[in-house]
Amino acid sequence: MVNNQLKNYLSLSVALYSCYSILFSESLINCYHVVPIYCAIDLFFKIKIDIIIHHLAVLQLYFTVQYFAIPEYVLDLVLPTILLSEVSTIFLNLDYLIKEKVLLTLNKVLFIMTFIYFRIINFYLLINNESHYTMFVRYCNNDLTTYILAFSGLYILYGLNIYWICIVIKRMVKQFIEVDESQTNLRLEMTLKYTYFYNIIIAVIKYKDILRYPVYLYDIIGIIYLSITSYRFHRNCYNNLINGNFNLIDNTDNLNYYINDIYGIHVRSLLCMLTGFFRGKISLLVFTIALCNQIIVYNLSVYRLVIGKFKLEKIMYQDNNWTKNFIRNSIFYIIIVNSLFLVSGSNNYKNIINNLMFLYLFVLFNIIKPLFPMTHFANHLLFYIQTALLVSINIE
Repeated sequence: MVNNQLKNYLSLSVALYSCYSILFSESLINCYHVVPIYCAIDLFFKIKIDIIIHHLAVLQLYFTVQYFAIPEYVLDLVLPTILLSEVSTIFLNLDYLIKEKVLLTLNKVLFIMTFIYFRIINFYLLINNESHYTMFVRYCNNDLTTYILAFSGLYILYGLNIYWICIVIKRMVKQFIEVDESQTNLRLEMTLKYTYFYNIIIAVIKYKDILRYPVYLYDIIGIIYLSITSYRFHRNCYNNLINGNFNLIDNTDNLNYYINDIYGIHVRSLLCMLTGFFRGKISLLVFTIALCNQIIVYNLSVYRLVIGKFKLEKIMYQDNNWTKNFIRNSIFYIIIVNSLFLVSGSNNYKNIINNLMFLYLFVLFNIIKPLFPMTHFANHLLFYIQTALLVSINIE
C-alpha cells in the first residue's frame, strides 16, 4: 500500500514537472533527462507488464537520441508533444487521491478527454509528421528501416496509448451501456448488409486515374465482389433473426452464404495484391506466395467449416468455439499478411506508418473488443480506413 502511494506521488510529480517545463521553462533538456530516470527507477517496483514495456520504450528512445547525438534544437520539435502526454497522467493519479464522488467523476472525464487529445490525436500527428521524419532520418543515414528501428520506442509508446484507450472504452461500455443483445444483433445485421458498399465509393474516388492505369480496376472489382457477398450473407442473417431462427447450420443455404463471404474476402484481398503487382509494389515471387497462401488457408477454412458442424451464429456472436476461432483467425491472417506484403513495397513513410498502425489497431480491437457486442460492425467501419490505406500504396 505504501509502495503504491509512493509510486502515485512520484508519477504525479513527474507529470506535473513535465507540464511545468513546457509552460514555463526555456529549455526542456532537464525534463528530457528526468523522465527516463524516473522510468528506470520505477522498473524496480512491482509493476504491470504494459508499464514495463512503456518504461523500456522511453529508455530505448532516450538512448537512441544519445547514440545518434541528436542536437537539442531538433529534440525541441518533438519533446513538447511527448511530454504533454503526461497531462492525462495527472488526472490518472488524482483518481487515487480524490474521495468526493462528483469530483471523482469530473476527474475521470478530464482524464479521458486529455488522454484522447494528447496521447491519441496529438501523438498521432507527431509520428505521422513527414517533416519531422525528414529531420530525424538524416541522423540514421537517410535509411527508412534504420529510422523506424531506431525510433521504435516512439511507435511502441503510441501503440500502448491505443491499447490503453481500448481498455478504457471497454470499461466505459460495460459500466454505462446496457445492451439487449438480441435487438442489437438484429439492428446490426440490418446495417451490416450495406456497410461494405461504401468501400466502392472510397476506391473509385482514390483511383481517380483509372483511365490512365486500368489495373486499378482489379482492386475495384474485388471490392464490388466482396460487397455483394457480404450483403447476401448479412441479409440472410437478418432474415433468420427476424424469423427467430438462430440455428443457421441446419440450412445448407446459410452455410453457403458464409462460405461465399469468406471467398469474397479472399478474392478482394488477392485482387488488391494483383493491382499492387502490376503497379510494381510486389514481385512475381511475392504475389505467387500470396496466391498459394490464400488457396491453402481458404481450403482449410472451408474444410473446417463444413466438417466441423458447428452453429454458424457462434461466429457472429462471440461464443467460444475452436472452429469459430480458426475461421475468424484465418481471415485476419490473410488480411494482415497481404497488407504486410503491400506495405513492404511502399517507399512512402506515411503510407508505411499508417498501414502498420491500422493493422495493429485492427488486431488489438478484435482481441480486446472494446465495443462488444458491436465488434463485427466496428470491423466494417475499420475496413473503410483499410481500403483508403491500401489504395494509397497502390497509387504511389
